[in-house]
Amino acid sequence: MMKIDSEQELEKLIDDLLRVNEATLEKELIEHSARYAWFAVLLAKARRRYEQEKFELDVLEAELGKEYREKLKKEVKVTERAIEEAILRDERWQEKKKSLLSAKEEMEVMEAIVDALACKKDMLVSYVSLLKEQLKSGILDDVGKGVKRINEEKIVS
Repeated sequence: MMKIDSEQELEKLIDDLLRVNEATLEKELIEHSARYAWFAVLLAKARRRYEQEKFELDVLEAELGKEYREKLKKEVKVTERAIEEAILRDERWQEKKKSLLSAKEEMEVMEAIVDALACKKDMLVSYVSLLKEQLKSGILDDVGKGVKRINEEKIVS
């Protein structure tokens, strides 16, 4: 999986992924689907890890429930609430819950990145369509050199 150690690294990654440079538009168009696919795969792996952690927590809760049911019935009247409280205080459960929350966060970050890449794709398609229309109408003189507005009298007036 992809390891992001800080908020700043995540912010830089997202900025790098989503920024569009008009000078390298062709490269952006060529590389975008591969980048999207890579993050879609990372998302699938993050979802799998989350589901695995969730399953392991469920199994641990069942095992701890049985364990505490046996322990508590020797000491006090056993209630479901007493068992739940004992499970919540158990360090094994707490560690597994933290691991589950970490997996959930990783999955949600990957979902956000994949969603943002889908938005970028839509934006790229719209931008290329706009450039085509501008080229057809003569507003652009050379797509490779950037946008040049012919209608300068709007600026003057």
